[in-house]
Amino acid sequence: MLSAEATIAWVRETEGKILLGLEFSDVRHNANKLWLQRHYYRKTLVADASLLLNEQEILAQMIDISKDGMKLKIATDIKLKVGDAIKLFIPDRELKVLAVVVWLNHKPDLTELGVRYINIAG
Repeated sequence: MLSAEATIAWVRETEGKILLGLEFSDVRHNANKLWLQRHYYRKTLVADASLLLNEQEILAQMIDISKDGMKLKIATDIKLKVGDAIKLFIPDRELKVLAVVVWLNHKPDLTELGVRYINIAG
């Protein structure tokens, strides 16, 4: 089930029928469980990434991506905290991103994090 906001792009009358052209935004998938949904759809997209934190380059892996952020995995426990601003580079996509950390999951040999974009160049 989908849920979305729509704006009318055009209206036409043909053979006594009214035709509408709609432009959708904020599409939500599986709308019958909205409390479990993200604000934007996330696409699984694994790619190598470099993270720059306090002038230190850290190798990471992008796990998924959405319109406003991405999930990353780092094969070490690093000193990050929610609210930290980081620079990211995704060579395969030629993306340069300035982002803020919005959530963290620290494990002994792994750190997973979610970031929200501040600025994207690419």
